Amino acid sequence: MKPQGGLQAPKPKEHGAWGMLYVPLVTAAGIAGTFNVQVLLVAAAVTFVLLSQQPYAQLLSSLVVRRDADLLRRNLTWLAGYWVAALLLFSWLYYVYNLIALPQFVWIAIPIAATFTLFLWKNRVRSVAGELTGICGLTLTAPLAHYAAVGEVQSLGFWLWALCILYFSSSVFFVKAVVSSFLKSRSKATAAPNVTARVCIFYHSGLILLLASLFLLNQIPALAMVAFAPVIARGLWGIPTGQPKLNFTRIGWTEVIYSLFFAVANILAVRLDAFAR
Repeated sequence: MKPQGGLQAPKPKEHGAWGMLYVPLVTAAGIAGTFNVQVLLVAAAVTFVLLSQQPYAQLLSSLVVRRDADLLRRNLTWLAGYWVAALLLFSWLYYVYNLIALPQFVWIAIPIAATFTLFLWKNRVRSVAGELTGICGLTLTAPLAHYAAVGEVQSLGFWLWALCILYFSSSVFFVKAVVSSFLKSRSKATAAPNVTARVCIFYHSGLILLLASLFLLNQIPALAMVAFAPVIARGLWGIPTGQPKLNFTRIGWTEVIYSLFFAVANILAVRLDAFAR
């Protein structure tokens, strides 16, 4: 990780993190049917929280930063600035808009943040467990934004959180399978099994069974299952073999399209289901 400092604001290098932060938030607001001031304040607050991840990570995992007094001071300054801005916005929501259940979300976020901190400290944030922990934290914007939109904590927001975790976890397994397939083709190890690809297929097969079970138990509408269709198809049959190079730009834009489809399908699923009842 190359240390960032100076006047340039340090920010996450993982562009996918922004989608994992905002797609659940927008989906929750769409399901609630409102995009009020409270939701906008939540969006601003969680933006500062995500921005703080880069200086926080550098302070924990970069020996260069910890040994350079100037870099250390700059990252501490940016971290404090981001955290103070987020705290002020959440305080505004708590005291001005009377969202008194916000501390409940803090208690949920603390173990997630502590676990993610451990992965940062061990330089294991790129592991499957580290990335899944990050997804759990980023997608917490779903129940948080839903609470801000409707003014009360509802189970619907947490159901959406669970679906978002399942959805974005798909990209973790898929991307790792694609990278593994590429490295395997580069090493000419044709006889070696692609274990990562098998894990990816296993995950998406299990996802089909889970979603079908939830639908049969009348816990999710049919259209919510359709929201997962593109990523399930990709995870089961879209892992390339013998690829000459990795095209992360194409993968990234494809993920954006799939995420938009996921958001729209879930909004329609819940809104139409509520209308039918």
